[in-house]
Order: sequence, then C-alpha cells, then structure tokens
Amino acid sequence: MAMQIEVTKTTSPRVKPTENLGFGKYFSDHMFLLDYAGGKWQNPRILPYGPLAIEPGASVLHYAQCMFEGMKAFRGKNGKIRLFRPEFNANRMRLGAERLCMPGVPNEIFEEAVQALVKLDTPWVPSTRGASLYIRPTLVGTESYLGVRPAEKYLFFVITSPVDAYYSEGFAPVKIWVEEEYIRAAPGGLGHVKAGANYACSLKASLEAKAKGYSQVLWLDAIEHKNIEEVGTMNVFFRFKDKVVTPALSGTILNGGTRDCVIQLL
Repeated sequence: MAMQIEVTKTTSPRVKPTENLGFGKYFSDHMFLLDYAGGKWQNPRILPYGPLAIEPGASVLHYAQCMFEGMKAFRGKNGKIRLFRPEFNANRMRLGAERLCMPGVPNEIFEEAVQALVKLDTPWVPSTRGASLYIRPTLVGTESYLGVRPAEKYLFFVITSPVDAYYSEGFAPVKIWVEEEYIRAAPGGLGHVKAGANYACSLKASLEAKAKGYSQVLWLDAIEHKNIEEVGTMNVFFRFKDKVVTPALSGTILNGGTRDCVIQLL
C-alpha cells in the first residue's frame, strides 16, 4: 500500500545554480521525513528544506546511531528522469541498519520516499552532461536518552543536491595515497555499513593525503597493512592482462553499487 505522504511545498524557492555545481554545496527545495516510534514507521511528509528539530540528548549525537545512503537521479536526453538502481540502496540500508541496532526502513517505503521527493524537485535534476541529482537518504537515532543502548525513536530523512563529479579533477584520473598507518575498519566492525562513524575515522588520513597532493586514500587491511581494501569514496578494481580482480566483501569494505554492476557486467 502506498504511503499517504503529506506535502508542504516551499513558498520561498531556493536559487538553482546553473554551473560549477561542485559536490554537496547546494540543496533542493524540499526534504522527506519519516518518524519511527512505538515500534512502527509513521508520519511521512515532505517539507521545505530546512533545519531539523532534535533534542541535545538524541542518541545520534552521543552514540553515533547514524547511517546514510548515496544514490543519483539522471536526466536523459529526452528529459526523462531515471534513478540508478534504487532497490540496491534500499536493501543495503536495511541490512546496515540491523548492524547498528536500528529499525530497517522497508524497501518499498525507501523507494517511494525517494521517488516522491525527486518527482517534486524534478526541476533540480541537472541537464548538463556529467551532472546529476545526488540523493542522500539518512537514518538517525532521535530518542533523548543518555544510557548506552539502542534508541527507541528514529528519523529517516531524504535530501537531494545537484552535483557535478565528486573530485575537482572531474572524470580524469585522480592521485591516490596508500595509507599505511591509519585504519578505516577492522574485522567485526562497521566497515561493511555506510555508517557515519566510518567516515569520521577516515577524515584525518584524508586531510593528510590532500596536504601531500593526493585526492583520496587507498585503505589497507587493519591487521597486516598489506592487503588492499578500498578507497575512501569507492571500491577498486585491478586488471592483470585478461583478469579483473577486486577485494572480496569480507565485512570490512562497503558493497558498492557500481562494484556490483561491474561484476555483473564482467
């Protein structure tokens, strides 16, 4: 059954950028919100983009119950808007939520929320080559409680942002720093989950790599620091003559959507 989404349209549309989008600098007019309380998802709504009301004691602020997804909507030559494999992201978020002791957003709710928001903010989907509308579904614990346990209240929200390529180099090759000191994830941890905590612990290495003139970090395994795992923003593949290889999903790296597509195509 389709959700009954309450829609409140903005009365003050934001100025849409037409060039130099960068990545994550601009946000579209609306956002989707859905609450979890009393053991069920409720109150689906689309509101004008703006601040979220959250208590200082919310679990996300103290115990990092936070995870997100990243996906895109593209405008075709005929103007039609297409989402890239939303079912993959919906499934990955639902499975990741279990590891963080958070309620999973049902796939059908996830996809319906994304589709409704993108449809409302269709004018924000860029038409220039290489650009897209980046979609950020996010799940956070909102219960105000300072004991160390999973929250009982959550907020699922979706925001969107018109973007160019992630790196300033555009779609040209980028320089990658091989990190031999810091680690991103260890066996048994959160490496396979798109949790905010994974990105927090990667910031220092990323800043140091950029200071050396590199765009990103190539992470090695946490035990021996010799086995390749992934780059901070992407999975990696290597070609050896007629063979293409990529690190296995052993629980320390993210199951990327593009990675999955490449494997299927190969």
